[in-house]
Amino acid sequence: MARRLPVRIRLHVVRFEQLDAADFTDALMGTARFTRSNLTKTILRNVDLRKARLPDANLAGADLSMAALDFAFLRGAKLDGAKLADVRLISAELTEASLVGADLTDADASGANFRAADLSRAELSGASFRKGDLYDTKLDDATFRDTIMPDGATRP
Repeated sequence: MARRLPVRIRLHVVRFEQLDAADFTDALMGTARFTRSNLTKTILRNVDLRKARLPDANLAGADLSMAALDFAFLRGAKLDGAKLADVRLISAELTEASLVGADLTDADASGANFRAADLSRAELSGASFRKGDLYDTKLDDATFRDTIMPDGATRP
């Protein structure tokens, strides 16, 4: 069973390395730093992670549904199989991140940088990548349904 942490905590610098399966639901964690942290299967639903730094963090299987990750730095992060439904990734940095099999249903990734990221087998229905960067991004077998691409065109 996941460890439940107090609701509405404010974190600025986190230097933990092992936080797998923790429950941070509704936490205020903007500007937090999770460099190379293990956040596997962590519950981060409705969490405020705006401007957070998570480079090379392992978030595989994590639940980030409805989280705010605007301007977050996730370069090289591993988000394989993560739940990112209804997440906000506005202007987030995800260069070389791995999101294989991630669920980004209805995600707002406007202006986000996914350059050289791997979105293979990702669920992208209803997601918006308007004005974002998908250059060199792997999209093999990804599911598109009413997905807004960087140029503003909708991919049926």
